[in-house]
Amino acid sequence: MKYAKVVLTISMVVFLCATAISAAAAERITKKGYRYTVYNTTAKCQMVCKGEKPILAYLEDGLAYALDLPLAILSPITCPIVAPVLDRLDPVEARTYRGARY
Repeated sequence: MKYAKVVLTISMVVFLCATAISAAAAERITKKGYRYTVYNTTAKCQMVCKGEKPILAYLEDGLAYALDLPLAILSPITCPIVAPVLDRLDPVEARTYRGARY
């Protein structure tokens, strides 16, 4: 069982890194050096509207794609368990929300 956890962890890390690297490579091929700037007259400065994404943004996207389906599948199972616990820790009557500013 120990080896299965290690293999699963290593394969997940490799999958996430491969997803991030392939997405970065695909975008660099299609948008090589693409940068779009506009002069903002109210702030009196150049604003970058579109540019290259950093590598951590690609890693974040890969992680979101990899975890989206497993967490969506687990959601109906964990909600009936977690909801009463959260309700005891923070009851609905004690919650406060800020009103809209007008």
